[in-house]
Amino acid sequence: MPTTPAGVREVLIGRGGSALRGRMSVYRSDTLPQNAVHAAFQDSRSYLWFGTQEGVVRFDGGEWKPYRMSDGLVYNFVQAIAEDRRGRLWFGTRIGLSRFDPVRLRSSGWRSYGTADGLPDVHVRAIATDPDGAIWIGTRRGLTRHDADDETFDSWSEQDAAACREVSAVVSDTNGRIWIGSNVAGVASFDPASGRWTAYDNAPRAVNCLAIDKTGQIWIGTLGDGASRLDPATGCLTSIATADGLANAAVLSILCDSYGDVWFGTGEAGVSCLRSGAGEWITLSVEDGLADFTILSLLEDRSGLLWIGALGGLTCFQREGTYRAKTWQTFTRADGLAHDLVACICEASDGRYWFGTFGRGVSSLTMRDGEAVWRSYDTRDGLTVVLRPRRGRLAHGRRRQRAGGKHDSLHLRRQRRHVLGCHRRRRCVGLRSMRRPLAVLEL
Repeated sequence: MPTTPAGVREVLIGRGGSALRGRMSVYRSDTLPQNAVHAAFQDSRSYLWFGTQEGVVRFDGGEWKPYRMSDGLVYNFVQAIAEDRRGRLWFGTRIGLSRFDPVRLRSSGWRSYGTADGLPDVHVRAIATDPDGAIWIGTRRGLTRHDADDETFDSWSEQDAAACREVSAVVSDTNGRIWIGSNVAGVASFDPASGRWTAYDNAPRAVNCLAIDKTGQIWIGTLGDGASRLDPATGCLTSIATADGLANAAVLSILCDSYGDVWFGTGEAGVSCLRSGAGEWITLSVEDGLADFTILSLLEDRSGLLWIGALGGLTCFQREGTYRAKTWQTFTRADGLAHDLVACICEASDGRYWFGTFGRGVSSLTMRDGEAVWRSYDTRDGLTVVLRPRRGRLAHGRRRQRAGGKHDSLHLRRQRRHVLGCHRRRRCVGLRSMRRPLAVLEL
């Protein structure tokens, strides 16, 4: 299967200080199962997943691997993707929910769910993961939470909250509150700790998508009334219309990126971007290199690339200063690497690269605005020898943490400062040697 984009072009979008310069790359059905990209997601292993009307495809930066009903997917029309705390991928389709364990990599790694298993409805429109890694699923007939321990579903219907009817969007904030949007009944939030629902009567009724920015503000996209910003603390709502700079009143997807910019995928006019700070607007259109005017999904990956899923293909926008190597680069001790003899390499869930060396410990590499930032660690930095207790727990000093938990840890097996191997478990990075016990460095 070809892995190169159909076309690459340099672009300058907008004017003055709000302008964005970068590169646009378009991918279509020669790499995708089908052109309409309804969902985009990056998992903890840094794979990119795109849901289309003819299956889901995984992109590792070089190759595209499609999965369809013949592989174990319950239905080919995939419109929602998420990952649970065990590293399993969940796919929402129009006739059911599928779960895929990428470690098993065979049909036995697939399992599908329907109403007989406890789903309120088979039409799954949205999936989200809360801070504890639990999966929340939005369907036409309610919201449900999957219990990974006993494989059951806890559900809420429109009798619990009006917004549970025709659920179109589900997101979770940092406090664990679940926010849902409905095509017919607006926006509501649910606090799992208290079991309390809160409805926002001032929000638009026909909600298509939701997003949360770094400050906790809720961004709402509608099917024809533009966008809105909701302040959860006060309940105040700010409307955004085409007169303000939005390219089209139908907002099908929203992304709050790491730069503080907010991107709006519209139904007929490409992507509008509200720049952080200045509050100025820019718009990306087909003339700039987009695959299509109708934007169904948006994703920023850990390297800062913007993936734009459209009705007619997938576009990757690489803004100027975002690191994406096109040629080989060599790093040595002169650049910041702890030692030139590198025995193992891993990428952490935050995008950092870790290098285990022979005799000088471990080094981390972060790319910031195209520049390499190095930091090295060895026993002088506090790498301590600990034991691996039973039941998957790792001990480090006085602190214990379940592997794959909420915080990243770098797990090292060492012989003196010689790091001889590496592995990755769920959201953790690991390096191993031959005989010594485990040492842990909290990131």
